[in-house]
Amino acid sequence: MLFEQQKRGLTLGADVVIATPGRLIAHLSLGYVDLSRVSYFILDEADRMLDMGFYDDIMQIVKFLPKGRQTIMFSATMPAKIQQLAKSILNNPAEVKLAVSKPAEKIVQAAYVCYENQKLGIIRSLFAEQTPERVIIFASSKLKVKEVTKALKQMKLNVGEMHSDLEQAQREEVMYEFKAGRINILVATDIVARGIDIDDIFSSFFGGFGGRRSNNPNAPSRGSDVEASIYISFEEAAKGCKKTVSYDCVSSCDECHGTGAKPGTQPKTCSVCGGSGRVTISQRSPFGVVQTQRACDACHGKGKIIDSPCPKCGGSGRKRRTKTVDITVPAGIKDQQILNVGGRGNAGYNGGPSGDLHVYVNVQPHPVFERRGDDVWCNLPLTFAQAALGAEVVVPTLDGKVSYQVHEGTQPGDVFKLKGKGIQRLNGRGKGDQYVRVTIEVPKNLNAKQKNLIKEFENVTNEKNYAQRNSFFEKIKRMFNE
Repeated sequence: MLFEQQKRGLTLGADVVIATPGRLIAHLSLGYVDLSRVSYFILDEADRMLDMGFYDDIMQIVKFLPKGRQTIMFSATMPAKIQQLAKSILNNPAEVKLAVSKPAEKIVQAAYVCYENQKLGIIRSLFAEQTPERVIIFASSKLKVKEVTKALKQMKLNVGEMHSDLEQAQREEVMYEFKAGRINILVATDIVARGIDIDDIFSSFFGGFGGRRSNNPNAPSRGSDVEASIYISFEEAAKGCKKTVSYDCVSSCDECHGTGAKPGTQPKTCSVCGGSGRVTISQRSPFGVVQTQRACDACHGKGKIIDSPCPKCGGSGRKRRTKTVDITVPAGIKDQQILNVGGRGNAGYNGGPSGDLHVYVNVQPHPVFERRGDDVWCNLPLTFAQAALGAEVVVPTLDGKVSYQVHEGTQPGDVFKLKGKGIQRLNGRGKGDQYVRVTIEVPKNLNAKQKNLIKEFENVTNEKNYAQRNSFFEKIKRMFNE
């Protein structure tokens, strides 16, 4: 289903194509995409692609690109392979370095040489000696992430996991909790390895050196966005419609109104951290006395303590529920476009605004019509007699049936246009056109009388009646010097 959607989008034409090398080559080999007019060719995470063995694939894609394109490569590192690739596909390349950084000098780095089955035991022993603070553990697969997470939770550690099985809203929720200090350990695949933006993360068991103080845990913050999908017909996409969208999101508990406290009670400021959610710890290390900050054990980094939790939400102040919202789908919307509904996502924290709802629109294919931009295409089967003699035929359109006079001598593949019978331009004026491609149906299952009539017709025709046939055979004669 997804491949067919991609095929349809590429066939219709696209301004921007984002793809993995393997998937793009698959479409190229099947003839669904033409790269001859590409202006910009961008390789993002080029070093990562080479690590994954995509060098040959990239070089194969380059063969389909015009020489006059501009090629841009983004890479976190510049190893020899990247330099080789740049020399191969770039013309007079220029190297631009941005935000070049180096590891923090005060971080102590260590390596354990071990077998695969020893890794989990080492992690257990390290974390058993001292409770970790703001640690990310990277694992090679989502199965390994789940295994490590389960083991650490059995040690009563505050652990979150990040992998491809989580929906986007769940990922954002986990990252927010980690940034806020309510999750101490994050076990993840390399889904968060690139472009990570987390303050005050130091992978030392002393909790870091001189890190910045985290944000106020009680400050209002925006909720994460959620996603939903709707399916509409070809006609609904062309003319617009109204739909009711059902989706799951996190909302403030209607019993405690988001406070997490039992009705009639209120959370109280944590006396240990003074409401900051953080405490300062001084401890000796091989480098002297080190002061670190960590989440307050008394309030678990929230800055408030709830003595009487709300029975409905268990003290979280939030509940996952199914909601519905009525949306207007504008006329002319395309397949896989996204409609944004503001303030309908997950509830914010501490009175912060809710996130948004992103609705993915899926347009069902039509049995007769095909969309190309704002134009509509369809095939019109004609009999031999209708094409030869001309006829008035009925043509289907999105606005109903219309009559059209087919000209005498119409050929297979001829296209005629019905102006203004296409699709309403999205957020614009006017409509596209409808193009009708003629096909000639050759009759089957002829009886004896019908065959004799065709033979008789063939006997009374001559070369003047077949201009295309005569032209073809004239070319053949010239080719063989006859």
